[in-house]
Amino acid sequence: MFATVAGNPTRAETEKISALWESSLFNANIQLKRYVIEDDRILIQIDDGSDSIQIRDFLLEQENCLDVTVDSKTYDGKGKKLLDKNKPLTKEEAKEKKKQEAEAKAAKEAKKKAKAKKEKIEL
Repeated sequence: MFATVAGNPTRAETEKISALWESSLFNANIQLKRYVIEDDRILIQIDDGSDSIQIRDFLLEQENCLDVTVDSKTYDGKGKKLLDKNKPLTKEEAKEKKKQEAEAKAAKEAKKKAKAKKEKIEL
């Protein structure tokens, strides 16, 4: 199993973050060995394969986990979602977002007018 740390961490930061992950999993009675193989990537050795799903799910929920690879299948972590959220929009995405915001504003105004009209009728 491999995990990638989100952002652009140094080897020391990756060591520190993966040590926190390891201790959290150890507290949940899950044994593993971790090896920092690149500045942002770790190799996780598991003695009991039945723990792999639990480990994967735990790592994917960590905000500083970009992705986890198990058996050549890569899963996006919370860190990837946060990076995507902060990524600048393309022109098309910005245009679509602006259109959606305008539609939402128009719907809100229509609802407000309908409510005012209903209150006026009730008086």
